[in-house]
Amino acid sequence: MRTALLLTLLSLPAALRADAGPEAAAFLKIDAGARAAALGGAFVALADDASSIFYNPAGPALMTRAQAYLSHTDWIEGLKTEHLAYVHTASDKIAFFGGLAALSSPMMVSYDAGGNETGAFNASDMMIGAGFAYTEDTGARAGLMVKRVSQEAREHADSAYAADLGAILERGGFRFGAAVQNIGDKITLHKESFSLPRTLRAGAAYKALDIFWLTAELRKQGRSDIGAAAGLEAGFGVGGDYRTSLRAGYATGRDENTGSGFSGGLGLSVSDFTFDYAFSPFGELGGTHRLALSVKFGEERDIEYRTYRWRSPRW
Repeated sequence: MRTALLLTLLSLPAALRADAGPEAAAFLKIDAGARAAALGGAFVALADDASSIFYNPAGPALMTRAQAYLSHTDWIEGLKTEHLAYVHTASDKIAFFGGLAALSSPMMVSYDAGGNETGAFNASDMMIGAGFAYTEDTGARAGLMVKRVSQEAREHADSAYAADLGAILERGGFRFGAAVQNIGDKITLHKESFSLPRTLRAGAAYKALDIFWLTAELRKQGRSDIGAAAGLEAGFGVGGDYRTSLRAGYATGRDENTGSGFSGGLGLSVSDFTFDYAFSPFGELGGTHRLALSVKFGEERDIEYRTYRWRSPRW
């Protein structure tokens, strides 16, 4: 029963929630990947690995090497999400990327108005997209992602096209990021049209002592979901090619039945491979476990001179 309720809230339009307005594809609001989720989702400014394409399409411009990324989440009540991303660093100025996000549900039983079983079904949502991130001569980063979003539940299915825009600026040890996501068409289900959850993100990150990342952001998801998040990441070398990261985060917006809003996780890097884990408690609904694996490859590109320009006296 709780799985059906959650799927109604996440996979089907939120038409029954008067304060939210008619929206579709609410799965786009779920945090992508383990590292960002451990930081409470405050990733729009940090945004320096392949999972950044789900938060800020300008993020790949911060990466020095190509990276492939795969994440799996055991979400609430049997729901599962998968995220795949690939970033190709084509030159010192431009990076191309592609990605996929999917949500699937366990099998559920449907009932008619009289309470009689009418069969079993599941539902699925998917986003697939591609784009590029560019570094200006001044050091400013910008990115664009174009994507197709689809939903399917029983005999009802439709898709829509949308775009994400993002930007990143650096000043000394600070990094500022902003993004607007899901600008596009509506999805038609049950003979009604529903908007995608327009998302606005703005935040900042600061690197302290060359070990800690402090990050925070404000975001508005859909018509009424307004909140904030903050996170702390500490990275340490543990000898040779090994490096570990400890993370903690907090996000507002939970009620007393869906957890405190705190999250945590860790990461381990060995040479070009990185494994990340995150846990987020959701109160009576249980907890979510996220696993992610990424690998870097190819030659390293030179982006350091742009960072120097941002620190020059003319700024």
